[in-house]
Amino acid sequence: MEKRYTERRLWIHATVTPDQSSKEQLRLYKNAGFNVLEMTEDFVKSCSQAYLDCLKYAEEVGLKVYVKEHFDFPRYFSKNFSHIDLNAYPSVIGFFMKDEPNKEEVKVLAKEYLTWFKEKYEESGMEFFINTHCGETEHFQGPAEEYLDLMMNCIYNKLETENKYLSIDEYPLSRGALGNCYLNDSEWVPYTALTAKKCRDNGVRFGAYMQTFGGEWNDVRLPRSIEELRFMAYLYLAFGVQNLGYFTYRTGHEWGFLGVISEEGKPTKLYYLVKELNEELLSFDREYLSYHWNGAIAIDGARNEKPNEPFIKTREFLQYSDKELTGVKAEKDLIVGCFEKNKNERSYVLVSYGEPTVKEDNQVVLTFKTAKKLAIRRNGVKEIAEVKDGKLSLEIKQGEGIFIQTITN
Repeated sequence: MEKRYTERRLWIHATVTPDQSSKEQLRLYKNAGFNVLEMTEDFVKSCSQAYLDCLKYAEEVGLKVYVKEHFDFPRYFSKNFSHIDLNAYPSVIGFFMKDEPNKEEVKVLAKEYLTWFKEKYEESGMEFFINTHCGETEHFQGPAEEYLDLMMNCIYNKLETENKYLSIDEYPLSRGALGNCYLNDSEWVPYTALTAKKCRDNGVRFGAYMQTFGGEWNDVRLPRSIEELRFMAYLYLAFGVQNLGYFTYRTGHEWGFLGVISEEGKPTKLYYLVKELNEELLSFDREYLSYHWNGAIAIDGARNEKPNEPFIKTREFLQYSDKELTGVKAEKDLIVGCFEKNKNERSYVLVSYGEPTVKEDNQVVLTFKTAKKLAIRRNGVKEIAEVKDGKLSLEIKQGEGIFIQTITN
């Protein structure tokens, strides 16, 4: 059976679009750098001709598609698509199986969906995708590590395909008294690290959602700058994310959300910020994805009066030291994602961990074992730097994205 696709890209996908039956609005998403559409039933009824037509519309405008589970769980796919071979639709690359399943629903997924997926779609390379929260909450009825182990043992370790993704979502940006929640969110970094580790150790590709909506629910607010979007994106990249989703709820949603497309189907101010970031990430995603994520290092800033508490919890989940990057010093808190290919080729994602709207610089010194030259991308722009006496000094501003590759020839 012919495989779905062969080229690896960073999947950047949009969920809950204003009008999935409109080619004009699908083109808006394509033009903003989205390459995958999550097909829900909000506007197009499942298995209707309009739904199937939209799969063709997506192909025409250059979007891939995740066919997404809706509220008819647990037999949604087998009941609604049993008479349709989605392999016949080139735009379809996989299935969004379930959003935020609790422990019992994980067991139901394993019982109801695994056999169906393996028999009909695994061989063709279709993707298997589940999204969940990343923190310990009552919703999961216990510790996050126990929940993730259940997910791996019941579902992911029984899939033979490499095209299997586990995604997390977290909303670190609030409208609280200080106008931010990045540094007050004690779960965001630790549980991103924990889920990344579980994915790495079980051969699962890691994904995450960006916060690109605002509303009354959970007191969340819209990102106001490209720096805030970069901060979220590169933090996730530092933990090896290969799949980046955006909640793109339209304005006028019943929960009061504001998103990248207005209720009238027009781009909002946030749309253009998202477009800028997506184009930046897709300018080097092939190179980024050519490396395997080994782990990440959380560095407390030298100016700290006390240790960064989220970093302490992160290290409980993820202890890692890099053989090539033998030393890291930073004036302010720093996260370094560490990647490798062909044993002697390394890459790194650096994130200055702090409120990205505060215009502060972080002085960083990296010590390398053998590297003499580095290719450095700062906000997508590439430059070459010499490593002198094994060290490289960098000035990183809040909200900057840094991707570094060692040069071996």
